[in-house]
Amino acid sequence: MPKGQGQNLEEYATKLGELPFVKTVRFTETAARFQLVDGSSASLELELKTSHVGATAAAYLRSALSADPSSWLVAAPYIGGPLGAALEDRGINFVDRQGNCYLRFGERFVARVQGQTPPKTPARSKEMRAPGCQVMFALLADPDLAGATQRELAAAAGTSRQPVADLLARFVEEKILVKRQSKHAWVDGPDGALLDRWLAGYRATLRPKLLVGRFQLPVREPKAIEGWLDERVEDVRYGGTAGAYRLERHYRGPLTVAHLGPPSEEIRRRLKAAPAPDGDLLWMRHIGQASLRGTTDDTVHPLLIHAELVSDPDPRAVEAAHLVRERWLSWSL
Repeated sequence: MPKGQGQNLEEYATKLGELPFVKTVRFTETAARFQLVDGSSASLELELKTSHVGATAAAYLRSALSADPSSWLVAAPYIGGPLGAALEDRGINFVDRQGNCYLRFGERFVARVQGQTPPKTPARSKEMRAPGCQVMFALLADPDLAGATQRELAAAAGTSRQPVADLLARFVEEKILVKRQSKHAWVDGPDGALLDRWLAGYRATLRPKLLVGRFQLPVREPKAIEGWLDERVEDVRYGGTAGAYRLERHYRGPLTVAHLGPPSEEIRRRLKAAPAPDGDLLWMRHIGQASLRGTTDDTVHPLLIHAELVSDPDPRAVEAAHLVRERWLSWSL
């Protein structure tokens, strides 16, 4: 069990033990085992999250937790109201450190608590800004960059050297990295907790920076859009379901996510792209060399593809995200 995880489980056990129908609860690495006040026992499979879970995660969890979500318990540091309601609607049990929870054993024992909020986060622990997220992306996309020079890591991340120095110092302080002379190394290597943390930063700070806008092209069908782009723009890199379909052949949605670089009036005219809030083209910037290291020559890195998929409200995009994570980001599982 990773360092600190046992203490986290004790916090969840304490909150669940306060429910009137729970006599005792014991956690293992993979399950939560309950003794109930009527003398019966129950067991739920455990999905432990080590960072806050965003409000868009319910559909992803539903697709990831097998055909019977009611047999699972999601435990996370904080689960806000919108996500709590979405998890309950999908029949997924959950608990957080504040005591927010949904727990159901048949029709007799049901608990639902919401409205408990975490204490204010100290300034040092606040979500990192977009440049820090870019550096974190580069480290997750290529873990060997932990031992690179700051200049090399900055080039991979598409930032100056200052965000690199700041994030490296932060990760050393958090014991994610260790500094040996002038180089850094992973303590345990990247894991699912870091991916969850980066995804939260992607949605909150990095994605708005990458998004140039939504546009409508003279063509509408996904295949026609890709042909239109490839004929008029050099080195188009696809993300979202367009990128995922090249990796997994599972689902190609109606929206085309294309990393075309920074805003360019010349490219916009060449594409005859008209700004449209419901357009079929999502134009995204690049974020350094690491983002261009796709599995194919016309995709961005699978980590960026996954991030855009879990940001998509389309349930089938979330299914594709699960497949991409299993195959191309298996270090996070």
